[in-house]
Amino acid sequence: MKIFGFGSKKGVSSFGSSTNLVRDSGHGINFQPRYHIRDKDLREIHKAAIVGNVAKVQHVLLFGKNGLNDRGKMKRTALHLACTNGHSAVVTLLLERKCLLNLSDNENRTVLMKAIECQEEECATLLLEHGADPNVTDVNGNTILHYAVFCQNISLAAKLLSCDANIEARNKDTCDVLQRQPHQELPPFSQDDLTPLLLVIHERRGQMVEFLLKKEANIHAVDKMKRTALMLAVKYESANVVRLLLQQGADIFSQDVFGWTVEEYAVISGFNIFRQLISEYKEKRSKISPENSNPACPEIKVNETNEGFSAIQEKHYPGVHRKEVKKKNDDKWTPEECVIAPIFEKTYSLTGGMLHVNDDSILREVDQGDDRPARKTPYEKKVSDSCEEAKDLLHKNHKLQDELAMLRLEIDALKQHWEKEENYFENMEILKVKNDDLQKAVKLSEETLTKTISHYTGQLNALTAENTMLTSKLENEKESKQRLETEVKSYRSRLAAALHNHDQGQTSKRDLELAFQRARDKWLCLQDKMQFDVANLRDNNEKLSQQLSTVESIFNKLKIKLHHTRDDLREKTLMLERVQRDLSQSECQKQEIEHMYQNEHSKVNTYFRKHKSLEKRLSQLQSENVLLRQQLGNARNRADSKEKVVISIQDHF
Repeated sequence: MKIFGFGSKKGVSSFGSSTNLVRDSGHGINFQPRYHIRDKDLREIHKAAIVGNVAKVQHVLLFGKNGLNDRGKMKRTALHLACTNGHSAVVTLLLERKCLLNLSDNENRTVLMKAIECQEEECATLLLEHGADPNVTDVNGNTILHYAVFCQNISLAAKLLSCDANIEARNKDTCDVLQRQPHQELPPFSQDDLTPLLLVIHERRGQMVEFLLKKEANIHAVDKMKRTALMLAVKYESANVVRLLLQQGADIFSQDVFGWTVEEYAVISGFNIFRQLISEYKEKRSKISPENSNPACPEIKVNETNEGFSAIQEKHYPGVHRKEVKKKNDDKWTPEECVIAPIFEKTYSLTGGMLHVNDDSILREVDQGDDRPARKTPYEKKVSDSCEEAKDLLHKNHKLQDELAMLRLEIDALKQHWEKEENYFENMEILKVKNDDLQKAVKLSEETLTKTISHYTGQLNALTAENTMLTSKLENEKESKQRLETEVKSYRSRLAAALHNHDQGQTSKRDLELAFQRARDKWLCLQDKMQFDVANLRDNNEKLSQQLSTVESIFNKLKIKLHHTRDDLREKTLMLERVQRDLSQSECQKQEIEHMYQNEHSKVNTYFRKHKSLEKRLSQLQSENVLLRQQLGNARNRADSKEKVVISIQDHF
């Protein structure tokens, strides 16, 4: 039975996700819970979830790069990967955004299954709190409770049961005979159709058995071979589990599909403790309810239990008893099982003729433990040897019956395989017809492709010629651009020289104004304003082109004020005759200064004219440069588009 086939056929992840291997003692069940992951199978949200990067997950969801429930190549969501690796913060984020909880991966395993399988209790608790379904099954019919009890996680199993998990759920028959290799041993057929209680008994999980019994699991449940929990506990040598089941009132008289009871299993196991526990349990039951018990029933059951051991109970009538057993088996077995009958006959032939001994001596030999001495006659020694041989033969009989059941399954599977082969042959004939049609279509498409190739090659040649012309034009435009840049540099150097001359003129003007300030106080105020304006012009040389108009207006105002001051001076010369001589000298000096000022003003005007002409020329050059750049960009765009067309045509062919 494939209860836990957790292996993957894909490659190993670059994220280094570990693979835990748990081997059950004596059964070799490989337990590989974590995923084997390849980067190319993942999207961005999956890569962020598997390493626990909450910020990256939020970023991917915010910008809509991936959806909340997007799946990878193996149908795994981000929630699967986050729970498998125990990233509870990512799980909380995805749950807050209302992701789907019960989506399954390619093995039909939900997120809750993977969380419990990987022992991530915190993630499993979050999923249960948000309403994950605890009764979903995987491809093998295992529920989430099967996973929890197999992993011996009592706390998670308790949480699942508190969330209404089905404690009596059964897994299904997953014995795939066709996939078995010739050198492999047949899988144990009895492992199919197990409840969680039967599973933990089979896997020797004593603590989980005790837990499930406290949770009132059905102790009378049987597997596909109709074996009870008590039978499995005896078979797998779990004495503590046998005690617990007997304390819970397990049925010791039920039979499996071969008619075997618990007492037969106890005898075959070879451990006296099981027989002692069962006999003590029978004695207690007989003492508790002597009135309700039927005395004939135990005798019948004991006789049925000890059919394989006729050496013990067939004392005086071995031949008759063998006939009854053979008749009973012939009524119950199918023709395929009749092969097993000679084994019973051999058993009876070994034991039948030697057991005409006293009943008390035989019962002493059977009921005594290994540590209690007993007297043995030669007949009793022969009986003990024949009993051991009978045990071996019955054990082999049990194995042969299991193998016979498996052979039946193989026959059914082979029949299905033959039917599939017939269907495959029919499909192959249909595919041949389709293949012929496709070959015809391929020939037609090849002809059309040759035509299109010839057509596109002509277009490609024309585009390459046009591309060469455009490249030559582009080189010419580059050369013209370089020439324009050199001219712009020369104009800038000339403009800098003109500005330098203008600065020198301003300094000389300042000296003249200082000399004029000594003559009059009002002229001093005006001179201060002029100095302030000149200082602003010096500080704002880069913005001189924009402020020239304002400077001219200020200069005109100053000139008007200068004329007013002249008029005032003329009026005051009449009143100041005493100082006329001194004033005449100052007037002479003043006239000289004005003459110098006018000369400088004429120079400034010439500089302004030159500056304006240079600005106009510069603006013209800039506009021409912009036009040339636009033409260059358009030419490049056309060339790029044509190159893309050429590349697309080449890719197409």
